[in-house]
Amino acid sequence: MIYVGESVLIQGDVLLSLDGLQGITAVNGNLWVEDSPNLLTLTGLNNLTHIYGSAFFSHLYALTDLSALGQLTTVSSDMDISV
Repeated sequence: MIYVGESVLIQGDVLLSLDGLQGITAVNGNLWVEDSPNLLTLTGLNNLTHIYGSAFFSHLYALTDLSALGQLTTVSSDMDISV
């Protein structure tokens, strides 16, 4: 279990996946996943259960599936998905 004590920004044209982030279960702040037009999946966030802030997903043009967020039970503020 990994608890991230700050906000998290994930972005980049070369990102194809979020593999390697599987240990993150909670973010104490905002989570942004944006400006990653080649990101195919959110797998890697599949153990994320809590975001104690807002969640923003934008400009993820190749993304077709949000099922990796299936364990997410809490977003304390806003959640915006505009792929």
